[in-house]
Amino acid sequence: MSHKLAKKINTEVLVVTDSREELEKLLHLLTPEFGSILNSDTESLAVSLFKKYHPTLLVLAFEEVAKAEKFYLSLYNLDQEIYRAPHKTLLLCKGSESKQAYELCKAGILNDYVADRPLFDPFRLRLSVSQALKNHDTEQNSFWLNQHIEKVSSGIHKFNSFINNHIFSSKEQQDETVQSFHQYTEKLTSDLKLLEENLTSLALNENLFRDEKKQVIAQFDQFKKESIEAGSETLKQTMQQAKDLLGKLDEGYHSYQEKVGPDPADDSITEILLVDDDDIYREIVITMLKSDTMHVHAVADGRSALRHLMVARPDIILLDYLMPGLDGLAVLKEIKSNPATKKIPVIMLTGDSSREVVGGSVHGGAAKFLIKPSDRNTVLSKIKQVLGK
Repeated sequence: MSHKLAKKINTEVLVVTDSREELEKLLHLLTPEFGSILNSDTESLAVSLFKKYHPTLLVLAFEEVAKAEKFYLSLYNLDQEIYRAPHKTLLLCKGSESKQAYELCKAGILNDYVADRPLFDPFRLRLSVSQALKNHDTEQNSFWLNQHIEKVSSGIHKFNSFINNHIFSSKEQQDETVQSFHQYTEKLTSDLKLLEENLTSLALNENLFRDEKKQVIAQFDQFKKESIEAGSETLKQTMQQAKDLLGKLDEGYHSYQEKVGPDPADDSITEILLVDDDDIYREIVITMLKSDTMHVHAVADGRSALRHLMVARPDIILLDYLMPGLDGLAVLKEIKSNPATKKIPVIMLTGDSSREVVGGSVHGGAAKFLIKPSDRNTVLSKIKQVLGK
């Protein structure tokens, strides 16, 4: 085992191998350009280093390609945070195993490979490491830009919802205010007219008895209490409610100006994207899942799925493993490499549960598997597990 941490160690690169001798050669080739880097010739320590530092580039230099693939698969099983730690992979292999390395990279399990070990071209190796780091930085910048755009977009959506809700509420409140005002003024006019008649009668007949005068005064006092004072209080309360509503609207406006928050998730409907080239199976799944709480958008190929994801963000994707043209693994790789869609959970649909299928899907970022065909309860159970419902 070799694990030497310098004071200013470069944690962007982690070299993992099962050969102490080859590890020393690799460090000798890479150190001049990249400085002291993370390294290990034991798998357990390599896993610990990856979990602790989440390096940008993982260099796999095992004696056999199969061993490198097995280690990388174990990394997913041992570190659930790997999905949240975007990184690049570089496989070093013998020329005789270059076809296997090519297939792994083509399937999206690994990113790149360099063959003809152990007599590596030092410049070709350094170039591959340098390009991997540069590509990762570019993707990270794109990721943060998309995150910011999504945050702003989400905030605008949230603010629009806020405005619409309160505009409708405000309209209802305005209607109530106008109605209360009309009722109040009509009653006030009627009562004032009656009072005027009584006062006129009193003025014309100064010989009214004392009790009748008291009755008029009492009527005026009652009018003040029941009509003017009570009506004014009702109108005042209604107007205050309208004022409070406008205050909330103003407060909300400034609040969203200062900080754009994420759009609260609407759990009422689960949006599902189904990707499968089998027409009959698509219809079966659509019929199986269609309900008041689930909406299924189905497409027949990978290209259509990626086009749909350019304009929509489903809650979950059901993705067929084996499809003509752009297969499931290739689509999965595109989804997980795009910062805008990488967090959408994907369930792979497959009739093959072999190690190759499972390994490729896990490496690609699939959350669960569904063996085709499956009954409704099994499909719903998998969806609920992935979405945490």
